[in-house]
Amino acid sequence: MNNDIVIADAGPLIALARIGQFHLFRDLYDEIWIPPAVLSELRLDTQRPRVAFLQQALTAGWLRVAAVRGRGDELASLKRLLDAGEAEAMLLAEQMNARFLIIDDRKGRMIAQRRGIPVVGLAGVL
Repeated sequence: MNNDIVIADAGPLIALARIGQFHLFRDLYDEIWIPPAVLSELRLDTQRPRVAFLQQALTAGWLRVAAVRGRGDELASLKRLLDAGEAEAMLLAEQMNARFLIIDDRKGRMIAQRRGIPVVGLAGVL
């Protein structure tokens, strides 16, 4: 297992950015990877204050985007159970053999754990 790769769902990223503590992710991890659906859920096209923290992390290169490759049927199946960001983040965690997936959604955590993906919530990160 590659202990350097951490994948995140949108919820925990938005939560820390909203309270001005997004730097904690940078303090803890060299980089965090997200799939395109999570990037979309971050809504960087809005004028919300939290957007600046997220945009800075992307520009600095420690918040990185990677596409899920070749898993269309599996992705469609997961999207029937979860939102697109959670589904893509889960598959990206598997694809990249991530150390863990940061996800707060209870249902998403249960599905990830059944798939053998190590998960941690925002509280666990802190």
